[in-house]
Amino acid sequence: MKTELSFDPTTETCRLETCERLGYKLKVVDIPGLDAETSSNPDIDRFWGLKNGIEMLAPGPNVLILVTPVDRYNEENNFLVGSLSCLEGISKYTIVIFTKVDTTKNPITREMISKSETLRDLLALSEGRFQLFNNVNKDEQQVQNLMKMVKTFTDSKQKKFFDNSIFTPDSVQKLSEVVVECEIKRKKAIETYMQF
Repeated sequence: MKTELSFDPTTETCRLETCERLGYKLKVVDIPGLDAETSSNPDIDRFWGLKNGIEMLAPGPNVLILVTPVDRYNEENNFLVGSLSCLEGISKYTIVIFTKVDTTKNPITREMISKSETLRDLLALSEGRFQLFNNVNKDEQQVQNLMKMVKTFTDSKQKKFFDNSIFTPDSVQKLSEVVVECEIKRKKAIETYMQF
């Protein structure tokens, strides 16, 4: 998958990659994130990337992995979490990967993440399932730990995958409310900034 330092999103369309790692055949779809800027436009399907990614993995993906740098959790992430929380049953399939734990001045521990007030909603979305990734350390142990978590997680499910049935009329209504709330916060922030 494409990874690079950028001020703009690096993923603009859904992209499917397949590989074999640790004896598992994997299909991974990188999808564009939900952008609060475009999501306020009612003519745009806010979940087009996720819907397309699910279709690419028919009958559906086993897990939704959210990847976020540990040192950069912001309002955009809050919008993503609020939006995904609207989808029916998505938390049963979600795992979070915190990357760049190697870039922090002080070591990041699982306990610190678990107790973080800032990350509370994100951890609730994943029902507390997360992994820490050191981007410098190329040790396979990180990947093994993730694969073990995914296997344990999927083996425990009666329904092994999720599909587009997560997009209910109720979820669309809830998402509209999240978008309105985000727009109100953004306008207040701009007004506050303009006063200085």
